[in-house]
Amino acid sequence: MSPRTGCGPGRGMGATVGEDGQSPLPRQRFPVPDSVLNMFPGTEEGPEDDSTKHGGRVRTFPHERGNWATHVYVPYEAKEEFLDLLDVLLPHAQTYVPRLVRMEAFHLSLSQSVVLRHHWILPFVQALKARMTSFQRFFFTANQVKIYTNQEKTRTFIGLEVTSGHAQFLDLVSEVDRVMEE
Repeated sequence: MSPRTGCGPGRGMGATVGEDGQSPLPRQRFPVPDSVLNMFPGTEEGPEDDSTKHGGRVRTFPHERGNWATHVYVPYEAKEEFLDLLDVLLPHAQTYVPRLVRMEAFHLSLSQSVVLRHHWILPFVQALKARMTSFQRFFFTANQVKIYTNQEKTRTFIGLEVTSGHAQFLDLVSEVDRVMEE
């Protein structure tokens, strides 16, 4: 270590040591320029809850740093027949619920939205994978049109109710619930 740089254990970068080995007077700190302080306006307040930026969704629990909203679902790749049915159903449903819009992606929900702390995410995913590997592949039919509303009454959507394969889906939901309880 050079006696002039003072870069060693217990010394910060840029500290200097005089010829006599004594520490110099503390350096003067300059104020942070306003242009830097104003680079990220609004970061001290919480996030902005603007439902128009999120497809009309309304936050059902307050945002808290380190918390992640999540839900478990099975993605559904829509075929042409499904999209054709949606094109027929949507205008009729909009007469009752005008704010209904066509979604781009579809899924089958296995859970409600829950809050996970960041450090719980990996163990949660690992537990889900471990529990889901015991399930055999199965087929299902969804041929009953239903209108659903979430518990908070903030979202309404058209869905197809699973008829055959219903018991297998309930088993999946039960396993997801068990993982969430842990």
